[in-house]
Amino acid sequence: MDIQTLNKLLAEGEIDTPGLFPHLEKLRQASYIFDHDFGLNTLPTISGILLIRGPRQYGKSTWLEQAVYKTIREFGAGSAFYLNGDMIPDRNALEKAIQDLITAFPKLASIRRIFIDEITAIPHWELSLKRMSDQGLFNTVLIVTTGSKATDLRRGSEKLPGRKGKLERSTYLFTPISYHEFHNKCAKTLGSTTWLTYLLSGGSPIACSALASEGILPEYVIELTRDWIEGEIAC
Repeated sequence: MDIQTLNKLLAEGEIDTPGLFPHLEKLRQASYIFDHDFGLNTLPTISGILLIRGPRQYGKSTWLEQAVYKTIREFGAGSAFYLNGDMIPDRNALEKAIQDLITAFPKLASIRRIFIDEITAIPHWELSLKRMSDQGLFNTVLIVTTGSKATDLRRGSEKLPGRKGKLERSTYLFTPISYHEFHNKCAKTLGSTTWLTYLLSGGSPIACSALASEGILPEYVIELTRDWIEGEIAC
């Protein structure tokens, strides 16, 4: 579904439209569903900028779709909009997209949130947020960003000092599935091999699910992990 259609449906509150949240639809079909606890249990109701970073395929996009869904369900149509950094070519396009969404919020909306998935795919994204924050465009908006580069947290913090609002905390690292969570969901199936299976998975949700349900670690999971580590080192 294209972003324009997606945000139109969010503006209308049609959050149960098929295809609107593909990650959530895929999650419902999963053999195991794991809960993430990375320190952000509830989104703030005040304005600011949140930076959430972690490896690809660790569930950030699924978490973000859940956050969009919950926002619309709790605060009504048009209280949340969505952007995908992988589909935005540069910082100018990012600024225009955000400005368009800011004007689309209902005038009486008490909660205004813009979720930007994989913002780190956009070169110099932090300069755009800095500029728009300086212009006062985020005074009544919470910007929630996710990205796959943990090292990006430092750059974002350095470029956005004093511009992330009055949030008690603005940076988060999307952590692996905890052993406690894995044990709760998989111990009945795995028995005494639970802890060894968890060690092999590294806490990766897709690895945890594959090992628990099929007993194998897919090769692409190893490649994803290797690529992410190499990318972090290269930064």
